[in-house]
Amino acid sequence: MAFVGRKILPDITEKKNLRKLDLMSELNKLYHINEIIYESRITSNCKIAYKTLSDSKLGEYFGVNVAGIIRGRHVIVNPSPETSFLPKDRVLLTGSVESLSKADEALSLGLKPSESGSLINLSREDTGLIEAIVAPRSSFEGHSLKEINFREKHNANVIGLYREGKTISTGVGNIELKIGDMLLIQGKWSHLNILRNDPDIIVTSTTESFSKEKKKPYAFLILILGILATVFHFLPVSIAMLSAALLMVITKCLTMEQAYRSVEWRMIFLMAGILPLGVAMEKTGAADFIGLNLLTPIANMGEVPFIITIFLVTVIFCMAIPNIASAAIIGAIVLKSGLELGFDPHVMMLTVAFGASTGFITPISQQSNMLVMGAGGYTFKDFYRVGLPLTIIIGIATVLMMLIFY
Repeated sequence: MAFVGRKILPDITEKKNLRKLDLMSELNKLYHINEIIYESRITSNCKIAYKTLSDSKLGEYFGVNVAGIIRGRHVIVNPSPETSFLPKDRVLLTGSVESLSKADEALSLGLKPSESGSLINLSREDTGLIEAIVAPRSSFEGHSLKEINFREKHNANVIGLYREGKTISTGVGNIELKIGDMLLIQGKWSHLNILRNDPDIIVTSTTESFSKEKKKPYAFLILILGILATVFHFLPVSIAMLSAALLMVITKCLTMEQAYRSVEWRMIFLMAGILPLGVAMEKTGAADFIGLNLLTPIANMGEVPFIITIFLVTVIFCMAIPNIASAAIIGAIVLKSGLELGFDPHVMMLTVAFGASTGFITPISQQSNMLVMGAGGYTFKDFYRVGLPLTIIIGIATVLMMLIFY
């Protein structure tokens, strides 16, 4: 699997465009964040020191937007008009080159391109960035962000626009929007999450995962506690894992919305449909009928054909029925048929065990397969391509082991 499996399986990373750790740098490159955001370090000589945002007239007179204020370890995103500028504040500003130059000259702002960490400063626990597309039939079409009062209506800033392969980094608020325009929007998550349901835009990516960086130790500790509770039998697996999930939400490692979105509903319904199938085959006697009519005649042919058939039948059953149910059904039939012909019961039961554990051809035999299928974006075809060769190898090894050691 380490050397061959990678070549057989599809490149899920490209298929699902899972950018995760590269998302921040990709947004930076796409929108030229360092060119969009300028930074002013407030000094006692600065003419807006100790003034409120409203009194500074940055937006009203100069047309400059204040994206955020970094004050020590705290970040104030979309500051209110009553927010004051204090010495040592790092103010993140956006706007056209002309408006920024005028504001810098008139107010002694000491503007300079933002540092590489500015994008991370705009994406923290309670604030972040989303990338969205202007949707078809959007009411935004033909209007500028200023005309639709985007900032006042949504309490969020559009700090970058990407159109037809080009990044527009200045005067974004005055540009008439078109369908398909990509907007880089910054604000608090409480406001950005509301934008997800706005029919005028389609959210394509978010830096929400990065806003939880400092929660990693808590998440790791909760996971370890959940595993330990299961290993030492303090709690059943279901209760331990459910408790761990609830603790993740309580400690704000993730939100209820994130928890809901992470549930693989397709796998839930698949498991709900497969489990009754196994019960039905067992209750109706269909499994016993298949096993007895197939295994009993072959048992008369000798031990080696019987071992091979046990393995194959168990694997086939596992393709449609969960492995625990398959082992219980096949095990009972095999034990009865084998003992009547004087075969070693250990050999038969071990063969059933190995066959039931070789559930690689479909994701149905084991719940862990279903979880991997959902999280990795794999299909039934992927399991077949990798699982069939593995099953053949393990089948040959199982038969040889039974003959050598027993």
